[in-house]
Amino acid sequence: MSGFTIAPDDLTSADVLDLLRLHLAEMHSWSPACKTEPFRPALRLYESHGFVESAGFGPYLPDEFSLCMERRL
Repeated sequence: MSGFTIAPDDLTSADVLDLLRLHLAEMHSWSPACKTEPFRPALRLYESHGFVESAGFGPYLPDEFSLCMERRL
C-alpha cells in the first residue's frame, strides 16, 4: 500500500474514551448475549489485548448473558 503513513496514537484522550463508550453502547444494544459460544473469538481478541472481566460500570452490569470487561491504562 502506498500513500499511507502509520503514526503512533495517544489512545488515552477523552475522544477515544467517548468513542469506546459509544461502541460499547451500540454493541450492547444489538448483542446482549456476549457469553454465548459465537462470541468466544471476540472475547479472546479483547483478552489478547489486556482486557479482563470486570464487575461492570455505570448502568452496565454483567448478567446471565452479558459480561463487562476493562483494561487498566
